[in-house]
Amino acid sequence: DLEPTTIESYSFGENWVTGEAIFVEREGAQAENDGWLMSYVHALDCGPSKVVILDAQHIKDGPIATIYLPVQVPVGFHCNWIDYRKLKVK
Repeated sequence: DLEPTTIESYSFGENWVTGEAIFVEREGAQAENDGWLMSYVHALDCGPSKVVILDAQHIKDGPIATIYLPVQVPVGFHCNWIDYRKLKVK
């Protein structure tokens, strides 16, 4: 956070590396960091990956949810997260 100048981090452990986090704003958010960070977390031993969700205002507390995947997602994998309510499905 640039104002005030603070840094928060969370370690997933020695065997894990996270990809690029995506910010999802909470509906009705009042602060710029009011929402969640979602990211793939990759096992360095090529084991199954996971998706983690962090509260963007309390990153150091660790994940508020973890989705354990049955497969390894490649490091550097990119995707998009889309609000299903905004999809125009015929």
